[in-house]
Amino acid sequence: MPLVIYGHPFSSYTQKVLIARPSVARAVDEARPFRSYFPLGAPDRD
Repeated sequence: MPLVIYGHPFSSYTQKVLIARPSVARAVDEARPFRSYFPLGAPDRD
């Protein structure tokens, strides 16, 4: 079952497109040290 955000499916393609944006990639990289504070999700899939 795909993740649905605000009524729209969030696909792995959408995630790849977002991560390819420099501003999003930088935000994800800068947040990595804090991933252990969030029990949900998988840090290896960022």
